[in-house]
Amino acid sequence: MVIELPGQLVDAVTALGVQVVDWKTAYDRQKLIAETAEAEAMAEKKALIQATADHVAYIEKLASEYRGIINSYRSKVESLQQSLEQLTDAAQRTPAPVQAPAEKSLGARERESLLKLVIGMAVRGYRYDPKASRSDAVSEIAGDLDEVGVRLDPDTVRKYLHEARDLLPPAETK
Repeated sequence: MVIELPGQLVDAVTALGVQVVDWKTAYDRQKLIAETAEAEAMAEKKALIQATADHVAYIEKLASEYRGIINSYRSKVESLQQSLEQLTDAAQRTPAPVQAPAEKSLGARERESLLKLVIGMAVRGYRYDPKASRSDAVSEIAGDLDEVGVRLDPDTVRKYLHEARDLLPPAETK
């Protein structure tokens, strides 16, 4: 029901600076604005809830996939552990290989003693002349070594004879 207001009353109120309002229309407009805002807020909440549910579903899917991967790796680790145990058992049952003794490098005194043996045998056994610039004894020594199965180059023989020559007493080298 609408109540009509006399025009003079409306003019008098307007003259006082008060705006005459249709309260029902204003109420209906505010109600519509509130309902629209509420509907928008509800739609945003529903969208947020749906997005959260989607994320949870995605995370659960990833978790399931990762559990599968982890289980696969666990199976591989168990298999490798079994193989390791079998190999360890087999290695413990197999006797250790015999190793040749490690070569020992010569000390300075041992090397000097060997060089003295070499020069002594060369001088007495092959008539090696330590003062001569060339000697047939070098190729003869290399040839005799070759005959017994020890291959040694004449230059190598010469090198060690020259080294050993310095170990002779001074009377022998003059």
